[in-house]
Amino acid sequence: ERIRMLFNRIINIKPGSMNKVLEIAPKFPHLAKKILDEKYKGPIKVMIRLHGPLGQIKWQWENDSMDEDVQNAMTFAQNDEWNKLVEEMSPYIESSSIGDVIWAEIASV
Repeated sequence: ERIRMLFNRIINIKPGSMNKVLEIAPKFPHLAKKILDEKYKGPIKVMIRLHGPLGQIKWQWENDSMDEDVQNAMTFAQNDEWNKLVEEMSPYIESSSIGDVIWAEIASV
């Protein structure tokens, strides 16, 4: 059984910006699938936090290795449509965001 790596990017949203973020954020998974096409098989999710500190959003995706994640990140960084979407989202992100959190799944039932 292979070990899957679960990647999370946790972002703090500026107060009063959640409605705008909820318009923009769902575009990211769809664009990621479009850019990576058949190279990416796993789910890409966008979530908002309902308990605990509010005003947070999280992207979640899976890869088989750090190398695969870096390769995908490089592909995104070289894509104009992706960079435009990042620029659209940037004004609503707090600089205090947690950023990337990586989990490796070691067991599942």
